[in-house]
Amino acid sequence: MESPWRTLENHNPVVSGGDYLAITSDGTFSFSTAIADGSTCNVTVKEQPAGQNCFVTNGSGTVSGANVTGIQIGCYNSGSLDPAFDTDGIVVHNNAASGNGKDVGNSITTDATGKILVTGGSYNSSGNYDMVIWRYIP
Repeated sequence: MESPWRTLENHNPVVSGGDYLAITSDGTFSFSTAIADGSTCNVTVKEQPAGQNCFVTNGSGTVSGANVTGIQIGCYNSGSLDPAFDTDGIVVHNNAASGNGKDVGNSITTDATGKILVTGGSYNSSGNYDMVIWRYIP
């Protein structure tokens, strides 16, 4: 199965302040404008590539005497399964705890990367209520 994770395609720009950078492949990247020590940085994806959702991890903070490292940019195909949450990425669900099939979603939200999270519960085969978290890629 082909991985749903991709780099930014079609030279979609990444932004740090007014500094734009086109990411064309996997690997490290550097902006042309240095950020002064003690200043804040905020790296974002300016435009989402067609058919993809991209996110930045560790993209904001304060510069403290060294190059900023650890910023990661990831993209996934819209509507793809989420292998980071389950090894096969399967999102289909029914009867989570092998009980009576009465699975209930109680709360819904999105995380920082846009994934949809639903919390709820399912009665297990012993009649006890187990907590469940479902996660979907939009």
